[in-house]
Amino acid sequence: MTMTDFTEFDFIHPLPEGPHEGGNETRQQGLETKASQEESHESWPDPVDGAELLDQLAREFRRFLILPDHGEVILALWNLHTYCFELFDYSPILYITSPTKQCAKSRVLEVLEKLAHNPMLSSSMNGATLFRTIETLKPTLLLDEMDRIPMEKKTDITMVLNAGYAREGKVHRCQGHEYKVVRFGVYCPKALAGIGDYITNTVTDRSIQLSMQKKLKSQEVEKFRRYQPEELQRKCVRWSQDNLDTLERCQPQMPEALSDRQEDIWEPLFAIAQCAGGQWVKKCWLAASAQAADSVTQVTDDLLSLAAIREFFTENQANKAASSDICGWLNAQDDLPFKDLRRALGIDPRILARKLKHFSASLRVILISATVGLRDTCWRSLRPSLNDTYPRRTPQASRYPLLTLKTRGETRIRGRYPVMRQRMIQPQKMGRVAE
Repeated sequence: MTMTDFTEFDFIHPLPEGPHEGGNETRQQGLETKASQEESHESWPDPVDGAELLDQLAREFRRFLILPDHGEVILALWNLHTYCFELFDYSPILYITSPTKQCAKSRVLEVLEKLAHNPMLSSSMNGATLFRTIETLKPTLLLDEMDRIPMEKKTDITMVLNAGYAREGKVHRCQGHEYKVVRFGVYCPKALAGIGDYITNTVTDRSIQLSMQKKLKSQEVEKFRRYQPEELQRKCVRWSQDNLDTLERCQPQMPEALSDRQEDIWEPLFAIAQCAGGQWVKKCWLAASAQAADSVTQVTDDLLSLAAIREFFTENQANKAASSDICGWLNAQDDLPFKDLRRALGIDPRILARKLKHFSASLRVILISATVGLRDTCWRSLRPSLNDTYPRRTPQASRYPLLTLKTRGETRIRGRYPVMRQRMIQPQKMGRVAE
């Protein structure tokens, strides 16, 4: 078998036999490393109250950081989950971002390095180092300066992040001169920090976001100097050990606003909050609901066009329409971006077709010739399939006010701009027909 048979894999030079090769040397080294780290943080001798422990963790984060709403709740729960992440099917990536430098992103990672289980802070890892480190040590990875990583390194790191939020996540590589394909487990807790949108949508979709802002002159926090919270780490170890069975069996209730993926990544935090008791279920509920509400503002143009077309059919009380009339209506909406397409010529049926083709086989636009009599026979019904597709792709109106569509004759609010009801546009000519 030649190397060209494995063009989809990266070649890496052989290392001593590891767990992926069936040997025991690297596994034993990893276990010894983990054991030595756990020995430095022995279990707390007395039972630990979970709610009090989370309250203490939240206070520690507030000591050194100015956090956004629900920030201390997210950090306290996420930190405690690093001590028991192997019990869950998914581990949420902590996605720390800010609009500019000096917003305390790195400080968040520094505090986590003192409080989390088996932490490893780095700002210079590449893909090969990343998956080998996870396979051997199962650390809590704290990756800083993610916005400065070169593109050639970021691609490999993104693959590890995409796969590594799930317990069964693995990456495959070719190893040795025989090009043997080996698998590396990449499941572990991960926290990322950087400026702006430094990572792909596939990673942010697996993440819980923490948006940091620059501290005001009037805001004060303690200096982060010689901080050694060994007592809290030992309490985290004891609480996790005492609640292993309860956490593994826990099936927590979560807000309906969460999508399936959001439920996956929030489940460990809800399970910890439920086992801890006190006010932490409510706090976690509010934090998750706020994140779900924020995610709806990240609406793509394709989803926006789907919502706008639904409004077109609602206003016109019709089941079918020519695509040229739909485009004319979209271009007449001053609060929508479609009129600026094609150098301010607006959206046309071709662009409309491209935006709709991914949603459903029945939501596509076809070209109809102007033959006399063809108009009545070749119109297709769009509204029934739209009513089926829209709830699958866009949020419910009652849950997300930004996409609430008012009835005819009322002022509607979309985004930040109030727009009066537009006149109903009647189909006037032949053109492309939406079906």
